[in-house]
Amino acid sequence: MNKIKLKELGIKTIQGIKDSKYGDDVMPAWIADMNLEIAPCIKTGLINMVENSICGYPQTPYDLNLHKIFKHYVKEHFDWKISSENVIFLKDVVQGICRSIYSFTNKGDSVLIQPPVYQPFHSLVNDTGRHLLYNPLIRTENGYQIDFEDFEKKAKSAKLFIFCNPQNPTGRVFSLKELIRLTDICVANKLIVVSDEIHADLVLSQCPHIPLASIGKDIARQTVTLMSASKAYNIAGISLAFGHLESAELKNLFASQAEAIYGNQSILALEAVRIALTEGGEWLKDTLGILRKNRLILQKHVEQNWNHVKYLPGEGTYLAWLDCRNVPTTKSLPKQLLSQSKIAVTEGDAFGAEGEGFIRLNFARNTNEFLTMLEKMDKVLRHG
Repeated sequence: MNKIKLKELGIKTIQGIKDSKYGDDVMPAWIADMNLEIAPCIKTGLINMVENSICGYPQTPYDLNLHKIFKHYVKEHFDWKISSENVIFLKDVVQGICRSIYSFTNKGDSVLIQPPVYQPFHSLVNDTGRHLLYNPLIRTENGYQIDFEDFEKKAKSAKLFIFCNPQNPTGRVFSLKELIRLTDICVANKLIVVSDEIHADLVLSQCPHIPLASIGKDIARQTVTLMSASKAYNIAGISLAFGHLESAELKNLFASQAEAIYGNQSILALEAVRIALTEGGEWLKDTLGILRKNRLILQKHVEQNWNHVKYLPGEGTYLAWLDCRNVPTTKSLPKQLLSQSKIAVTEGDAFGAEGEGFIRLNFARNTNEFLTMLEKMDKVLRHG
């Protein structure tokens, strides 16, 4: 049998969506996917598996002790003490959110979110026939804040709250004081929380990431925590996520549908995540240094060159949330950046109506490339 040639299919090479969506002449800054090399230890591990033809059916994550590795990891990185028996595995965090909606709510129930927030928070609630309740974050001169008075009102009628921390797209890493107040309201109203903490390892400031479920036993019993190595270790296409549920009742509800509906993890994903959590520490440390440097470069560049743009650097993630509402061509700005600067960004209104006039920019790339990107963006954003 002749081998299939990619050229005959009109395909130059197999690429991720980050690089393929807009073409080779466009610098991608639109999706939360780093433009950096993966850790050498992960690369070597995966190459060894493929070279030895280890691509068959995998053992379970439990056979590989990934639940124990995760337990050790969150204790070391977040001072969060958990039982490995409460760790479950998913293909990705979005699957965990969707499964939580199906497990803990019925059609017509209200689900509370805090826009501007990651697009699937909106679509998953709508697509499953639930009702969206909004508790918009408040933009202040010191960064985005939770409107606690509004949250307390909405919590009384919501069945589920989907929380994002570190927050996408604003980059907020919520403080202990904020989290305590939030958990007090959730506990008082018996509000189940799905806490998306996929960016937990990407804190760029001095404030630590604090898992919501670590605040106290009461909130832990009504929280589903979702984490993954995908963002921090640049393996977003290698699907594996961790879930943590302390409540036996929630675990039973979560497991009420056949596991086969949700699919299993690949053997390559299991190995990549194992290596990331046990051997990737130095690589992550170096990468955080690059991200901190780029965030500061962006902040100074906006202040000195983009007079109509406002940027409040978040404490975490590699995503910049840029307020472009005063840019004269704000409505067509993403299209202009794509056509004139050859830079692809995400339109702010994808995160909710509160994001209209904003853009989200991914700054996870080597610093020289990032400086080139900013120079290209000057063509559209440098005014006055």
